[in-house]
Amino acid sequence: MRLFKGQIKSVTNEQSQNEQLKRLFTEFVRLRQNNHAPEEAWRMTQSQAVLDRQTRRHLAAMIQLWETRNGHHYKASEKTDINTTAVFPAIRTSPKPAEVTEPKRPDAAIFSDQTTLLLDIPKHPIRVKIADGQEIILGRAAPASIIGPDIDLSEFSEYGISRIHATLRRQEKTLYVADLGSRHHTFLNGEQLVPNQLYPLKHGDELRLGTLAARVRFERVSLSV
Repeated sequence: MRLFKGQIKSVTNEQSQNEQLKRLFTEFVRLRQNNHAPEEAWRMTQSQAVLDRQTRRHLAAMIQLWETRNGHHYKASEKTDINTTAVFPAIRTSPKPAEVTEPKRPDAAIFSDQTTLLLDIPKHPIRVKIADGQEIILGRAAPASIIGPDIDLSEFSEYGISRIHATLRRQEKTLYVADLGSRHHTFLNGEQLVPNQLYPLKHGDELRLGTLAARVRFERVSLSV
């Protein structure tokens, strides 16, 4: 396959950008592991290269995900401009999950080892097992990113899903959700979540990422002897 000069230049630029992102991301992690504060490590990392806005936002997304997974929950000031989400030209509204009359469950808030989480998105159900202490990141995968979300919602990008949108975290027998500073926010039963705060989930809740709505269901596995 022949590549014209413009195509060769584009491929070369993309490879160069990826290498730069990897180098800067590695440097940020090294600084944090050497006990530099997040803001200081971010400032020192940026000083090593002149970054365009797109590359800077991509690097910020990688850093924020790393911080979240390592329990630091990095919060940037307005000055660092670490808002990592893309601007969507049009945001579609997801159809609301069907209202199903279900008997009240006394264990509606209990999430145990025998429980599977079902995010009941119309025509696109997502099932996931979550172990005690485990954290699951919801968001959109980025092609050039070294790390990405655990549950890739790229097919729903038109609903306002951020690259790092929200996290699900299990602590003992309770499952929590937290918004990670997403551009179009996260909602639980119609109420907007305060970023980086944990909210308990229970069977039957409605979880909305941007305008993508999902009914939360805790599916039990019966253990027969």
